[in-house]
Formats: sequence, C-alpha cells, structure tokens
Amino acid sequence: IYVVIAFVSMVGVSYWYTRDIVQQQMRVNGREMVQASAATMRAFLSESEATLVNVVFTVETMLDSEDPPKEIRKYLVGLSDWFYATDSRHLAFRGLYGLIDGRYVDGNEWLPPVGSVPASRPWYTGAMLRQGAVYYSDPYAEAVGGQTVISISQQLFDHNGRNVGVLSMNFDVHSISDYLATVNLGKGGYGFLLNNRLEVIAHRDESLHGNHMSMISVDYSRLAGMIANHEEITALHITDYDGVEGVVFMTELFNGWYLGAVTPLSAYYDTVNTMAFVMSYLA
Repeated sequence: IYVVIAFVSMVGVSYWYTRDIVQQQMRVNGREMVQASAATMRAFLSESEATLVNVVFTVETMLDSEDPPKEIRKYLVGLSDWFYATDSRHLAFRGLYGLIDGRYVDGNEWLPPVGSVPASRPWYTGAMLRQGAVYYSDPYAEAVGGQTVISISQQLFDHNGRNVGVLSMNFDVHSISDYLATVNLGKGGYGFLLNNRLEVIAHRDESLHGNHMSMISVDYSRLAGMIANHEEITALHITDYDGVEGVVFMTELFNGWYLGAVTPLSAYYDTVNTMAFVMSYLA
C-alpha cells in the first residue's frame, strides 16, 4: 500500500507541476496568437489605407486639369475595374467614390437617387471631422445593394489648401468576419472586433453587431471595465454570450479598435486534461 501511495503522490505532484507549466505556455501561446492576428489585421487595414492615400494624392493632382470631374471619374472607373479584375487580394473591395466640389463621382458609375445627400453619409461626415487624417467608419449598409461595408475615407485639398471634398473606399465587412473565424486556440473558438467605443464591428453572431460589449453579458461588461482601466486581458475565464464557459484574450489595434479571441474552456484545457489522463494511465 505504501508503494501505491508513493506512486499516486508522485503522479499528483507531477501533474500539478506540469499543469502549471502547460498553462503558462498556453497563456503565452494565446498572447502570441492575438498579437499575430492583430498584426495581420493591421496589414489588411494598412494596405487599404495606403491604397486610399495614393488615390487621394493622384486625385488632388487632377484638380488643376482642364476638366477635373471628367478626369477624376475616368480615373476612378479605371482603377475600380482593375481592383475587380485582379487577384483575390481585392475580393473585399466594394467601391471607390467621393464628393468633390459638391459633385458625386463613383468608380462603379453609380448615381445617387434623387433627394439623397452624400454629404450626410458616414464616410463623408467622419472624414470631415478627421481634418485630413484617414477615417475608419463603423459598419453600415451601403446605399446601393445594402451590403454591410466599412469605409476608409480622407479629405481632399487643392493646391491652395482648400478642402474640396472627400474620397472614400469601401470593403466588405464579411471579409473581416471570415478571417476572425480562424482566430482561435482550439475547436469552437473564434475572434471578434470592437470599435473604439467598444461596439461590436464583427462577430460570428451577427445579431450582436452594433451592440456595446457591456450589453452582451455580465462578463463582457466586466471586460469593458477592464479596457477602460487599461488592464491586460489574457486568458480570462468568462461565460460567453451563448452561455458556454470560455477563455478570452484581447488586444488594442493601431486605430483604436479592439481584437478579441474566445476559446471554449473545454478546448482550452484539452491539453491539460489529456496530459492528466496519460499520466494516470501510465501510473
């Protein structure tokens, strides 16, 4: 019996010691996964931003041409056709357009319906508040087709520094949601995205889009408080929106948005549970 007790004690001590090592490594893996995902998201958004900035520069040089509206329209149509025709990097592209000296121009050659006011749209009003900096909109239904999109837009200035309007580019929000579905540490995990007001931009449950995270559940309200207090959110145990116990990691993106990743508790601790079973079986 003493031999049995000795073996059981040895297995117990080994399990608890090894479990701590595995859990610490999983925390490290979780942080690295979220940081890598944030870097990927930044690359995706930065590529779109860099494209817009280059287009804005080109359009500003056209403002001194003989017929700016005609030249700009021709340029936007040609560039949009190229985006649609090229490889899968541009599958998320939904449109390139702007309001210049009160005239609406569109690379898709779409015309606003009579009575609509482009200057009241989120892509325009947001950019006007940014004073020349690039603006990232929250998801909204675009005027044509009702597709849910995110706009990045920027003001246009002539050679005298006069603001002459706004140029904007849309991309499909589902391209972000598809990527977030791959952000996880185990089976059943997923990623989600919040704006700088902690409202849901992208989530596997689309009914949550637009809701403040504090409205999702008590635990998400706790997460909102932690973000407000600049606390680190790493391997935090929560009850998810669907009642499933999970572990969450979160990080802030370069533009003030927040990226989160949730993994079901059972999947997160699967390695630890497997290790316990194997050690018990061998003993």
